[in-house]
Amino acid sequence: MPFLGVFWCFLFVYLGEGVTLLLRGEKNFRAPFCTRGLYLRAGGVFLLVYLATAFILTDFFAPLRFTLPSFLVMLGSSFVFSLLLFAVRLHKGEERTSRRISVAVIAILVLSLFCEVFVFNFRSFESMDYTPTDLTDRITLSNIESEEPDEEGFYHTLHKNKAVYIFFGEFDLPLDNLHLVLEAECDGAPVSALEITPYLSDEGNEIPYTTASKTVYTALDETSYIYFNLSGNCRSLRLTVDGTVERLAVREAVFNANVPFRFSFYRFALVLFVLLFAYAVRPKSQLYNTMLAPFDRPRFCVTAATVVLMCGVLFAVVLTSDYFLTLMAPWQAQYRQLADAFLNGHLHLFRETPPDFLLSMENPYDTALRASLANEAGENFYWDAAFYNGNYYVYFGVLPCLLLYLPFRALTGADLPNGVAVLIFACLTVIAVFMLVWELLHRYADAKRFSFLSYLLLCVLLITGGGLISACTIPDMYTVPVVAGLFFGLLGLALWLRSVRFEKLRRIPLFFGSLSMAAVAACRPQLLLLAFLAFPIFWSDIRERKLFSRKSLTETVLALLPFVLVAVPLMWYNAARFGSPFDFGANYNLTTNDMTLRGFRVERIWLGLWHYILQLPRFVTVFPFLRATDLDTVFRGITVYERIWGGIFTVCPFALFALFLKSRKESMAKRSSLSVSLYLLASGVVIALFDALAAGILQRYFLDFSILILLAALLVFADMASSAIGARKIALRRAFLLTFAASSLYRLCLFWAESGAISHLIQFWD
Repeated sequence: MPFLGVFWCFLFVYLGEGVTLLLRGEKNFRAPFCTRGLYLRAGGVFLLVYLATAFILTDFFAPLRFTLPSFLVMLGSSFVFSLLLFAVRLHKGEERTSRRISVAVIAILVLSLFCEVFVFNFRSFESMDYTPTDLTDRITLSNIESEEPDEEGFYHTLHKNKAVYIFFGEFDLPLDNLHLVLEAECDGAPVSALEITPYLSDEGNEIPYTTASKTVYTALDETSYIYFNLSGNCRSLRLTVDGTVERLAVREAVFNANVPFRFSFYRFALVLFVLLFAYAVRPKSQLYNTMLAPFDRPRFCVTAATVVLMCGVLFAVVLTSDYFLTLMAPWQAQYRQLADAFLNGHLHLFRETPPDFLLSMENPYDTALRASLANEAGENFYWDAAFYNGNYYVYFGVLPCLLLYLPFRALTGADLPNGVAVLIFACLTVIAVFMLVWELLHRYADAKRFSFLSYLLLCVLLITGGGLISACTIPDMYTVPVVAGLFFGLLGLALWLRSVRFEKLRRIPLFFGSLSMAAVAACRPQLLLLAFLAFPIFWSDIRERKLFSRKSLTETVLALLPFVLVAVPLMWYNAARFGSPFDFGANYNLTTNDMTLRGFRVERIWLGLWHYILQLPRFVTVFPFLRATDLDTVFRGITVYERIWGGIFTVCPFALFALFLKSRKESMAKRSSLSVSLYLLASGVVIALFDALAAGILQRYFLDFSILILLAALLVFADMASSAIGARKIALRRAFLLTFAASSLYRLCLFWAESGAISHLIQFWD
């Protein structure tokens, strides 16, 4: 068998060398046959073929034995690797860029096919020479009413909330895989997923032991194969079937089944896209030669297409959520009920009447006592609403209700789903990100030396790495004011930067920038810290008396009037509800702890700093390859903690560019970006710590501060890119692409973890 492998490798490599010379116009085919390089290349290809065969067949000595699987894998892999070598040789020998690109595309296509045929289907090749043994008729079950199935082949369970055990008895057989086809029902509906846990003994373990469990999706035959790595033959096997099941049928139970070959077009397309994208954005790509300026029609069209693409991703994420058109919980209808209250002349949720026990409580914010009294009275209270002076109020920002929920209710009489509101504000945030990055690069970087491709990648990184897509996986009421506040804050910054980009202040973007920034207070008050960026942005204009002077009275009024227009009704709204113009009512919410006595605790600062900023993500080898971190603390008090997946500096390494502020301070000071970057970084950390102190450690709060920290890193990166030349420019691109890839991979794993995506296409080895 090894001799056949060497023969194929030498033959394919020589043919490829001959075709290469022919395409170059050379006719002497004896010369390459006598060179040492040909033998070295053939030997390298054979080494790759050997390793690939051993990996695909999961046996290091498989290439030494002549079997049908090893023959097919060695033949196919030797052809593919020789073809890739031919593509590389042809790619290096061609001078014309178009031909080089076409050769690279062909090589990527071949590699994608190889991965789909051989790598992702290695279980099919591995099981070709297995001898199947059908044990369907030998099984017995527990937790069932009768040992005999009904006419449809179903066993009826005694307790649907308890596990069912499938026994195969004692035997002495090799067990490499088990094809277990199950069908289950509960309450008349099919059960889609069952958790199977094997409990077995083998030649090396007389006492049975438990192995890793597997989720079997009853509608997907690909997931019905369970693979084993035992010590010798299997002696006994018991399967634990976990799931809420009333009827269970075992349609097939076969040891050592031949796994069918399955070509997944979606997986092939995904691999092809990833490889093509990686080739297109490689550090030496010609695409980097197109600069950001001038921003002409082609650049605008490409930018618009990228915006549409990112919005399409958001559409796909939100629309596939289980909570797109439905409420996660009854209390998530607060914006809908607030719109109804406004239309009926009320500021409180007048259709919700607080129960008597709540009205009589001395401290209605005592969580445990409130729950106990509610249980005794058999009554419910409105969870997570602000309770003040005998009424329920909505303490979330009021502007999303005024802009979306109220008009929708007034015009249609129906309630706007929270998912639609999240989607609208998320798409607007995408547009605001592209606008803001474009303005930042034109103001604080050399747009004529900054790559247009880098601009697009930076915008995508801010959207994905900043947590916008992750937040949209759960499009609930809590996400609405956060995304709305982020949109108005980023839009306000973009319009402010637009207003100062010319010699004379532009009045229209100045006014609407201030109006947008003021609107943040009516959505997410802590993001109002962004408003203080006005000082570094307008500092030169203030110094030149273009603002806050007699001759610039109009500009000064346009800059300040929007804050008055928003602050006055908002302060009246707060005072009318809670007696103070500065009280938004967040401390009066009926939640997991008494917010009125939460107070300031220094220990919570460290919790916020660690979990929001520095916490390392927890990666594992099992799909979705990411696990939530734990809250290990000696803080002996009440704090709110939900599952967290890592701090911003570790899950999005691009943020680490912000740490180079000190080394770039002179260059950034000349570009006037030092103070802006410092403030963005500081405000991001401050907001993170404020969220930890005021509310707790929650994943959705990452949207409050992540993009701000990434914007600070962006300004540092832009300063580096504007001055880097030669090898330093290539090295900088490599560093950026590595952080981009790391952030994208993390967000993809997080999306899988939060969306519950099926793993069989990704975790192909199980």
